[in-house]
Amino acid sequence: MVTATMIDKFSLQTLFASRMAAIEAPFGLELAVKSWLDQQSFPMEEVVEECYWHETLMSSEKAIENWKSLLTVNLLNHFLASPVKELAAKVRAFEQQPWNQSSQYFRVIVALNHLLTKMSVPEVGSHLLESGAALIDLQEYCSWQALPYAPYHLEFGIFLCMLAQLTKREDLLNSVIRLAKWQLNNTLDANYFPFTALFAREQDGDPLNNLLLYYLFFHSVSALTQENEFDSAANALLGRLQKDWSDASKPIHPLWVLVEKLFITEKKEACLPFTLPEHIYDSSTALVGYRSSNMHAVCTLHGGHTGLGSIKLEDVEIINYGPQYLPLGDCLGFGIEGNHLSDHGLRKSMIELRRQGFSLKGCVRLVDQPSSLPFQIGQFRGIWFEILQEFKQARFNLKTSFLGLDGWEGTAFSFFAKAEKCRVGDEKILFPSTLDRYEGSAQPIYLDGKHSSLCLSIPSFKGTIQAIPRWGKSSFWGANFLIAYILHSDQRHYQWQMESLDMPETAL
Repeated sequence: MVTATMIDKFSLQTLFASRMAAIEAPFGLELAVKSWLDQQSFPMEEVVEECYWHETLMSSEKAIENWKSLLTVNLLNHFLASPVKELAAKVRAFEQQPWNQSSQYFRVIVALNHLLTKMSVPEVGSHLLESGAALIDLQEYCSWQALPYAPYHLEFGIFLCMLAQLTKREDLLNSVIRLAKWQLNNTLDANYFPFTALFAREQDGDPLNNLLLYYLFFHSVSALTQENEFDSAANALLGRLQKDWSDASKPIHPLWVLVEKLFITEKKEACLPFTLPEHIYDSSTALVGYRSSNMHAVCTLHGGHTGLGSIKLEDVEIINYGPQYLPLGDCLGFGIEGNHLSDHGLRKSMIELRRQGFSLKGCVRLVDQPSSLPFQIGQFRGIWFEILQEFKQARFNLKTSFLGLDGWEGTAFSFFAKAEKCRVGDEKILFPSTLDRYEGSAQPIYLDGKHSSLCLSIPSFKGTIQAIPRWGKSSFWGANFLIAYILHSDQRHYQWQMESLDMPETAL
């Protein structure tokens, strides 16, 4: 048995303690971390014994969970006054299992496990784009799908911070700073709130989980660098996290509680406000946007089962939008595919910045159509579309021209929105989390909040639209409405307009 040394309570520890009080039977690793936080003895040898490789079925995401569990055990052991010594064998056993050795995400988490067990540390070989973004390749041999995926880009940054902290290597610290500056300048609105769905697949798009990771990443970078801009972001994100984390039973991975402890520093003086620039621009990820204190518009043409951007005005937001295969019940067939490797020639993204505006033009491919059979690869449909996204004069315009030898039947163009209610022309009013819906001819869509309203319209549309309430929260990137335009192969060109119905000073 080992006994925890005296520790202080910090923010994630408080949330974690609330969860442990709200559930009846915590599993072994959660219980061990809770015991350590509460300064109670616990059998660390049993914790080590219960840490084993779970079958992944060739899933990179499941392999990641295995490595994160092992890292949690190793980090907990690192904090103990009398650590156990059997963990190196666990690391070697995990390395015998299939994992993507070409991925810098996997390499950094494996290196951390080596370091914490006093094994020789393999070189991570971290590679960042010129802008500072890290490409996360979740699948082997799919380099064209490598992106700064959320939440994995944040987790990679956190792990890189840990490695820099524990090794004191200057080159790793420099990589951390470059990556953090990209994350700060390109993925937050003017109030430091994340663009929820940017480079995030639906299954990875839980807004609260990602908000926690944003806080933890900037908290870690701030502790390493003592730079005001990162401290400002961490403080703002923590305030939002404490406000929004209302469900005490919501899981928090115990790893993140331990990581926060690793980067706790002496309380600093209040940081000076740091203002993010109005424009967002990164050609290496085909990313452009504009933000102010009450709105944002951000767009991209790179993705991997991810969307094209987001538009927000006060308390109304189109969280994500893009092409999608039917049916609409899930997002397995949602999004675009391509990155800097395919961004050339006819597919070259063209970005233009304007005063309080921008345009983004290019050609992108719809992802493969999901198979109806389990464990089968998707069907290549070869559907492309030329697209112009333009924000100017208080209006957002979206123009598309679809291309495909076999047409684009069975597809839709979907908008995932968050609002208090959704009005479909003068015909219907929909509310979130209800079973009501609209299906019929195209009507202007009005998304209403307490402080603003946003109108989504499409002229000369031949098909039908579906407006469907969603439950929000952890699914569909937190959206509570889906507005889907069902496409037909006899119509190639589509144009959507989004504009505010409010006073000019709060308009898009």
